[in-house]
Amino acid sequence: MRLWGFLRIVLIALAVALLAAFTIRTLRHIAANSALQPLKLAVSKTDTTDIATLRAFSQELQERGQRPGLRLIEVEDSRAAARALSSGASDLAVIRPDVETPNGSSAVMRLRAAPLVLVTRAKGAEVNNLSDLEGKSVGQDPRDSAILDEINAAFAQTQRKPATRKILTAEEIESALTSRKVDVVLFTPSLNKDQAGPALVRKLSTSGSGFRVSAVQPDDVSAIIASLPAVPIKESGLPAALREEDVEEVVCASFVIMARNSVDRTQVATFTERMFYMRAAIAKRSGRPAIFGAVAGDSVTATAMPLHKGAIEYYEREQKTFLERYSDQIWIGIAFSGMVSSVFAWLLRRINRRRAIHHDNVFRDLQAYATHMLHVNDADTLGVHEAEFDALSTRVVELARSGTLDEGDVAAIRLALDHARHAFESARIRVLSAPPRPTSAASPS
Repeated sequence: MRLWGFLRIVLIALAVALLAAFTIRTLRHIAANSALQPLKLAVSKTDTTDIATLRAFSQELQERGQRPGLRLIEVEDSRAAARALSSGASDLAVIRPDVETPNGSSAVMRLRAAPLVLVTRAKGAEVNNLSDLEGKSVGQDPRDSAILDEINAAFAQTQRKPATRKILTAEEIESALTSRKVDVVLFTPSLNKDQAGPALVRKLSTSGSGFRVSAVQPDDVSAIIASLPAVPIKESGLPAALREEDVEEVVCASFVIMARNSVDRTQVATFTERMFYMRAAIAKRSGRPAIFGAVAGDSVTATAMPLHKGAIEYYEREQKTFLERYSDQIWIGIAFSGMVSSVFAWLLRRINRRRAIHHDNVFRDLQAYATHMLHVNDADTLGVHEAEFDALSTRVVELARSGTLDEGDVAAIRLALDHARHAFESARIRVLSAPPRPTSAASPS
């Protein structure tokens, strides 16, 4: 009987351990994806505009006491930000897709766009789009070198002659074009340090400068380069001097906020929602225009880059409640608990059935003993049954010490034991008070 009691304790402990393990795992999953921990965002320390915008957003979140917060991680450049996102060192990162796109990540929003600008000689061939760069000598800033790689890859797909590259600084553009070392210069003014790029655009775009400056217009080549999307002029940050009335979109190099696919969609949806909701406060605090927007595309299913599920929820207005989001885990937990409870109840029934059979055997043995004692009439038989009564008493004591008896069992066995003891005492009195049996006469010698 002690074995059954021990087995019962083991089964109870096992059921509790299984339920506790499942509960802890579920709570850890929810806590890891909850709004308690701030999101880590990697950004290039050379992109001061992005740092100012994101730091303003982080400060707004902190002042308003809203979670999840945002912690900036400044890295060397865009490639380092992509590596930080791929390795899991950050939850989000500001990425230039034309430079490097991290694995296992999806886009959240376009933080800003850097419009591509073409500079040619005023009397040279007119260049308005990427297709016009076919076979030409193109001057580029070192930071824009990845852009021409993307363009030449698109030329290879369309069987066009690739463009050749010549690295130039902002100060070398004028002399390179004048001396015909290059046919055209392709660069992004907003990426040049110390505002040299914007100042150069203003200088070259003035009348009488001898140069033609224009934004890159969308064409069939730019359409197949996902990292160089066509962006509405009002969202591109293109200088007013270069905006043409009949042009609605220009090709840009984008700075995109991307998130690891493993980051919970609720956190990403909340991050996206608050970025747009605090647009005015961010612009005021950072002192820079907040021109971030959705990744270019006609719809969330036709964007230039795959969107994170959390971003899709925000853009499609499909943000879910806690119960809607974790209903699967809740129902799985309920089903698992029911299954464990059913198995536990079945095992307990089997144990209780075996225990009841053992209890019934003891009870029946006591009743049978009491009945049998009614027919005992001699001292020899009484001595044998006295030893049997001692054995039954020992079984009852062991049963009581096992702790498997409930109140009803204790009362029933106590009555049976008292009845057996009374039957034994009655038999003993009857045997002792009976007259001695007559002995046969001795035979004559």
